[in-house]
Amino acid sequence: MRKILLSLFVVLTATLMWGQTNTAVITGNVTDSAGAVIPGAKVRITSVTTNVARDFTTNSSGYFTSVPLNPDTYSVTVTAPGFMTQTQAGIVLQVQDRLNLNFKMAVGAVTQTVEVTNATPTIDTQTSSLGQVVEAKTIAAMPLNGRSYLQLAALSAGVVETGFGANTQTNGNTGGSSGQPGQVTFAADGSRGTLNNFILDGIDNNSNDNGGLVFNTQVDALQEFKIQTNNYSAEFGRSGGAVINAVTKSGTNHYHGTVFEFIRNSALDARNFFQTTGAKAPFKQNQWGGTIGGPILRNKLFWFGDYQGTSIHNPIPIFSTVPTALEKTGDFTGGPTLYDPTTQTVQTVNGQQVVTRQSFMSEYGSNKIPSNMIDPISQAFVNLYPAPNVPGATGNNYYIDPDQPYLLQQGDFRGDYDPSQKDQGFFRFSDAGSTALTPTRLPGLAYGQHGGYYYEDILGGALGETHTFTPNLVNEFRLGFNWYHINQSIPVFGVKYPPADLTIPGVPLEPNTAGLAQFSPAGYRCVLIHVFLLCSR
Repeated sequence: MRKILLSLFVVLTATLMWGQTNTAVITGNVTDSAGAVIPGAKVRITSVTTNVARDFTTNSSGYFTSVPLNPDTYSVTVTAPGFMTQTQAGIVLQVQDRLNLNFKMAVGAVTQTVEVTNATPTIDTQTSSLGQVVEAKTIAAMPLNGRSYLQLAALSAGVVETGFGANTQTNGNTGGSSGQPGQVTFAADGSRGTLNNFILDGIDNNSNDNGGLVFNTQVDALQEFKIQTNNYSAEFGRSGGAVINAVTKSGTNHYHGTVFEFIRNSALDARNFFQTTGAKAPFKQNQWGGTIGGPILRNKLFWFGDYQGTSIHNPIPIFSTVPTALEKTGDFTGGPTLYDPTTQTVQTVNGQQVVTRQSFMSEYGSNKIPSNMIDPISQAFVNLYPAPNVPGATGNNYYIDPDQPYLLQQGDFRGDYDPSQKDQGFFRFSDAGSTALTPTRLPGLAYGQHGGYYYEDILGGALGETHTFTPNLVNEFRLGFNWYHINQSIPVFGVKYPPADLTIPGVPLEPNTAGLAQFSPAGYRCVLIHVFLLCSR
């Protein structure tokens, strides 16, 4: 309920923005066999999947232009008094297409019909943009590890994949919108990867904090998408890189659905290169879900919904250097020389400061810290270190391969309504949420400067309506929103005050930043530790 109320609030308070269309248009000329124009000819454009029809009339020049149409397969029928009816069937209209069809009408009765098939133009001569359309069949058939359609965008001409970093679309978080499984980053025609423009159903789909996209719609829910890399029109003016314009599926006059599950595990994987001990760490990746769509009112009202879940369990090998049992007591025999900080003096010699200290070896005959010089709180922190578990190792003597779990659940719901010749509309609502855990490098309270939970919650919606006022005046309205909320680096053990034996006097404790004070002894894995004596290794 909270998400629904939040969605309504965002929609009602949204700022109007210029739209970036994901529809297409059919234009054409109607002439007789001698090439003379035929004004007043009736043109009907019918969707093959929904049977929704739109009627138009040629002007005095025999020319017609359709209203914006959704990507689909259409048939176009032209009738005129004294001429045979002519139909061009199988017209595949893709996102942002502007196809031009020419009709040469033969003299005869209107009841006679001439049907032309495979007449779709192979080249769009109406626009100058350079791009490639990837259809639903291709999206579904291609093997995509992680099921991200952006992997196909990276295969387009002039597009190269880039690594994760400051010049690409990622915030570096496993669970982030730009770090979802299978997602790639890319640059087009030499531009920065952060300059790409992502559009979903005609609505901005850009994550403004990292240059990636907000909703990485699952592939079974996409009708198609188009990637443009050059010469796109002014409506895409915010872009310096590629424009990726995606369209979600809508329902049809017949019910259609899919159910899927993709499984990947470590049975056929090689051992991780950095894992040198123990059994092979298990890896499990599951992606499951489905789609369904159909009519509510045939030829008028349609719906489509989809869901996908992604679960990944990916153990990662981690080596750390931890103190031995003797080193925890202050005994560094055989190690680097330790110096007594209480004997430190600073002198100026020839304008330079010279620091001198006495070693414990010279004072006490051993490379050990006297027990009376070890602060009890410092000792309590040192005791948080686990015991080494790699036999014979002096450095990298502690090994673990903790699980790195990730869970993503996402879904969309879309409705399309065609009440009359003058109106057509749609709405879409999308919801996605993920959780991820970066495992701690040390157990218990000694988790150090690493590890924590990551939560991501995304809501989005789109609303569109196309109204035909006159044959020469058409308005296409789009309204949409994206809501993106992230909590990251939340400590595994939460935010709470340390126990009394680990509380350092003078360190302020605030409710929002409560925890153990952090110190990093040189040469050892960073642990939340207060050390009386700086050790080096």
